[in-house]
Amino acid sequence: MLFEGLFVFELFLLYFLSHNVSMLFSRLLYRLTRNKKLTINLLALLLLPGTILHEIAHWLTAVVLFVPVGKISLWPKITSSGVVLGSVSMEKTDPVRRLLIGTAPVFIGVGIITGVIYFATKNNLLDNYWNILLLALIVFEIGNTMFSSKKDMEGVIELLLVVLLVGGVCYLLGLRIQISAIMAFLSQPLITAIFQKGSMYLLFPVIVDAIIILVLKIFHK
Repeated sequence: MLFEGLFVFELFLLYFLSHNVSMLFSRLLYRLTRNKKLTINLLALLLLPGTILHEIAHWLTAVVLFVPVGKISLWPKITSSGVVLGSVSMEKTDPVRRLLIGTAPVFIGVGIITGVIYFATKNNLLDNYWNILLLALIVFEIGNTMFSSKKDMEGVIELLLVVLLVGGVCYLLGLRIQISAIMAFLSQPLITAIFQKGSMYLLFPVIVDAIIILVLKIFHK
């Protein structure tokens, strides 16, 4: 369970680091431009490749789950709840499919990050500074745009209530999930190996964001 816990911890850490990166870049751009709208547009341009992947993940998952979708927006909009870098319009659906669509960029993003790093290390591509820079750029873009927004997580509360209700009924009927069975599944060699590799590769975007935050904070002083 060590690597499974480490993987989850790194994912949460990357989530908080990505928010700090966006905030510090916003401050830097505003400090240089003194223009709020220009700052938002420049930040959107900086994160555009990651935003494109994020919205494609929503769109593709919705199509696979047979949820009708509309147009994709890839440029920022200022709303009452903040700045939205991109969006995909789609019809309302059940909480389960809504949750899967909302969280799709996280799973696809982690998959691409680990896949790209695995490919680079497997083919000895990290002995070249340009390859390292390109890898860092890819990881930066995906790692800082893959997390779900409040809009993406609509329906989560309803789904949790349904799960709790069903779980409560199952518990009263004597249908209980054995924790030991879950632990045994997670302890299988294949599962452990997957999380071991994942935690190792996910460390790279964490380091990239930490370095960027350090540099930006030094610049702000």
